[in-house]
Amino acid sequence: MKGIDISNHNGIIDFNQVMAAGIQAVIIKATEGVDYTDPLLEEHYKNASGTGLAIGFYHFMSEKTEPTQQAIDFYNAIKDKEYNIFPVLDIESNTYGRSKLGVTDRCIEFLEKFKELSGIDCIVYTYVSFANDYLDNRLAKYKCWIAHYGVDTPSSTLAWANNYVGHQYTDKGSVSGIRGNVDLNNFTDGILLSNTSVVSNVTSRTFESDSWIVSLQNECNAQGFSNQVVDGIPGPKTLAACPILREGAKGNITKLLQEKLRIIADGIFGINTREAVLAFQINNGLTPDGIVGQNTWSKLLGI
Repeated sequence: MKGIDISNHNGIIDFNQVMAAGIQAVIIKATEGVDYTDPLLEEHYKNASGTGLAIGFYHFMSEKTEPTQQAIDFYNAIKDKEYNIFPVLDIESNTYGRSKLGVTDRCIEFLEKFKELSGIDCIVYTYVSFANDYLDNRLAKYKCWIAHYGVDTPSSTLAWANNYVGHQYTDKGSVSGIRGNVDLNNFTDGILLSNTSVVSNVTSRTFESDSWIVSLQNECNAQGFSNQVVDGIPGPKTLAACPILREGAKGNITKLLQEKLRIIADGIFGINTREAVLAFQINNGLTPDGIVGQNTWSKLLGI
């Protein structure tokens, strides 16, 4: 899958020309450090939406500010947007001279906070040399997007960086609709959130709609948790709208939860529902607490 990654440095882009040139995915810079949003984030997002391109966002990690707050800012910048590519953490500088342990600690702090907020894991973007020098294999659980120029296949002495879903092979690419150079990438379908497929040389995305998701989206809108498009496609907006459910909860969302767990759906979160939630959490590698929070909802939604 051919893709580009962009920021305000690329200026205003004609995404219809980009799509016609054979590009299928675009990853847009959203934030950097703390309190910085890319000046063209909204423009790029608006213009790319509806073109048929797969869309994602990245955060450039700053060395100066706390990773937790950076993750919060990134989440807030994209939480109300529709995207079908895993969010990306871009880590590529260590002018502060931190150890490999220290740099990786900061990455993990960011990644875990973003997952706590969104229920979604990030992809980690970096260069081969940076991965070798400053990142350790604690990041092996995360997907990797690796920059390695002048080669057909990226390589690294760090095993994690060889399990990549994206290869940025040049920063001097040329694509119709973009003035000047642009980063070019080869991506696998591993960059895509679930229920989304991008087919080579096809200019539209295909989705699998789910009637249970439709009911959940309608109910979340009706109860004021969201104002999302009801399309049967689970994404960040659907996940963000799902309320925390625990023993004692009542209502239609609890009933939908029970339907998903295939137990008696009476709309009352009692001991039987709690036991079903615990079993679901154990079976899906989640912390078994009997509470339906973002991580449990993410598994229920299949994202």
